[in-house]
Amino acid sequence: MDIQATNTANAVDSFVTKLTDEILNPIALVLFGLAFIYFFWGIIKFIQNADNPTEREVGKQSMVWGVVGMFVMFGVYGLLWFLRTSLGI
Repeated sequence: MDIQATNTANAVDSFVTKLTDEILNPIALVLFGLAFIYFFWGIIKFIQNADNPTEREVGKQSMVWGVVGMFVMFGVYGLLWFLRTSLGI
């Protein structure tokens, strides 16, 4: 492999590492946090409205979508980890 190809590969590795560490990971972390907050908001709504079945259902839906959001963000972290380790970055 010649020097120019090595420099290009190193530049691409450096770019992908910076992109992942400084942009994708923080965005995924913020979205995970928002899903976590939404889940607990659903718990609060569910408990506060124990006597109102309609509002309890709204709380249940918030909890379900919060869990779905956390699951998706956990999957994103897994995907990023897999890509980083499989590409050797």
